[in-house]
Amino acid sequence: MKALFYWVIYPLTRPFFLVFLILNTLILGISVIVISLIDGRENLVHYIGKFWSLFNLHLTGTRLAVRGKEKIEKGTPYIVMSNHQSLLDVWALIGRMPLQIRWAIP
Repeated sequence: MKALFYWVIYPLTRPFFLVFLILNTLILGISVIVISLIDGRENLVHYIGKFWSLFNLHLTGTRLAVRGKEKIEKGTPYIVMSNHQSLLDVWALIGRMPLQIRWAIP
């Protein structure tokens, strides 16, 4: 049964996943750009980004466990660094960290 999934079913679903990923990123990305012009505090933008991240993690079938979330205090600024061991770390940071992530570009 595993061989049937990996050699037949999975390759057939891959193009649909990629098209759906591109479409939801375009739609939500344009929505975030428009809303960010209106929403000064960027709270709505944060929740749309969180939805986008969790939705795409769910689409990929990724299981994610976050340890140490209880150590994060609300209202305290943090520097969060990622080591980019996969392509899913941005989605994991946005979707599962109880922080509003801001990006610093060096």
